[in-house]
Amino acid sequence: MKLKDLLACAATGMILCTSCIKNEAPNAEADILNCTLPEGILTDAIINYNAPFDGEINAYPLRLEVHNGTDLTQLAPTFELTPGATITPANGSTQNFTRPVRYEVTSEDGQWHRTYSVSIQFPKAESIPTSYHFENVRQATYNKNTYYLFYEASTGYSTLEWSSGNQGFALTASGKYQPDNFPTILNSNGRNGNCVQLTTRVTGDLGNMVGMPIASGNLFMGYFDVGNALSDALSATVSFAVTILVSNSISLVSIMRSHILFLLWHIFLIQTSKPICEKYTPTDDWRRLRSAAKSA
Repeated sequence: MKLKDLLACAATGMILCTSCIKNEAPNAEADILNCTLPEGILTDAIINYNAPFDGEINAYPLRLEVHNGTDLTQLAPTFELTPGATITPANGSTQNFTRPVRYEVTSEDGQWHRTYSVSIQFPKAESIPTSYHFENVRQATYNKNTYYLFYEASTGYSTLEWSSGNQGFALTASGKYQPDNFPTILNSNGRNGNCVQLTTRVTGDLGNMVGMPIASGNLFMGYFDVGNALSDALSATVSFAVTILVSNSISLVSIMRSHILFLLWHIFLIQTSKPICEKYTPTDDWRRLRSAAKSA
């Protein structure tokens, strides 16, 4: 074969190979992954970047805590975004945070948008409530599923927002669940008013795939890190160390895990409407649950 024919064949091969290689599709994610301020401004308070959508403010809440004396009118946070995403107002621009500032993140492919409400506050001096009645709830949405968020509000105390694994359970199916289908729900049959009902649910095909066929109802102080929900469920519960007095409940378990006080109510209520406020022996329901999980 002549040299020019050989070169022509090689060139043709290179063109054909190149045509088979497609450019990577633009990123479709639009998330804030991290936030920084000048050194010495942020406190050591944990920042939850995975908080669920809050329908009351029509945005994803992002709460930062700064040291007392910080000028909230002249702060310029810098955000780490998912690759290729952009943010408005501009990243690092100076804003007045005496009120929450709304940011819109747009994905690299331009098809997806996520609105964040960023609030910056000073450390609160008030202590959390010391008695709990579970009368107050609002609803949050994650993966097109809506579930309950419990909070306590008492005069003279800061508002306590309870956390649960409901956000993790929402991962198991998109748009399938209503609030009463979740492991941690509101029950109106409390001893006095409302109470919390904790139920162990079957997680379906996705749960079986990752070796987590069931999800139990739980309630704790802190926040749920949905990023670890499928890989390490225990580390997904980021709890605050506190001492509390509890009313309207019968089974409080305090477990120390990695210097964190993990507050958890465990009760298994499959196929029953008995609320947490009543004495209940879950043995039979637990057996039915294990049987259902194995056959799922």
